[in-house]
Amino acid sequence: MKIQHVHLALAHIEHEFHDDLVINDPYIEKIKDEVRKKESILARQLLNSLCEINVGRSLHQLDFRKTNQGQPIINDGFCSISHTHGWVLVGISNLPFGLDIERVEQQEIDSLSVAFDHAHWDELRGHDQQIIADFSAKEAISKGRGTGFLVDPKTIKLEADEFITQQRFQIKNDENYIISLCTTGKPHMSFDKLNKLCKFVNNYED
Repeated sequence: MKIQHVHLALAHIEHEFHDDLVINDPYIEKIKDEVRKKESILARQLLNSLCEINVGRSLHQLDFRKTNQGQPIINDGFCSISHTHGWVLVGISNLPFGLDIERVEQQEIDSLSVAFDHAHWDELRGHDQQIIADFSAKEAISKGRGTGFLVDPKTIKLEADEFITQQRFQIKNDENYIISLCTTGKPHMSFDKLNKLCKFVNNYED
């Protein structure tokens, strides 16, 4: 089975953001929310670092752009971006893949019910962390396929040639997050850049 190498970077806008490294982009200039804008800028900076380290070319040289569906793409490879609460997760690979990062302590769990059919939601009810993990998996799958949630998330299910890998991490022992990676080959995750405050853990108590 083909091994799919995915090079990742995870950082926070409070620790890694540099105004002098802003990549001019009309898409970013249209963003009104300052946190969201910093997350997008940091995503470009992190992607640029991954490309230079692993491909030997800059993000600009790889003609980074977004499709009409909002999917980030580069020449000669694939990339994915996800961010939440100031955390930014990006990756590059030579095969299609999708990334998602979610904070585990979401306040409005019931709002995620729109992503599940009634039977699945009934099974998940009361297991908040599993709800978030399954929701995150759907996000990663949809990004790997290039559709995002433009398709009905209830219909998003793993195909035979797709793999989901999930990793949980804590920040200062009080903030919990989950990372989801959807790949089309057996995944090998490599963090080329990882915020020093992150501590990977196996499980949280639900």
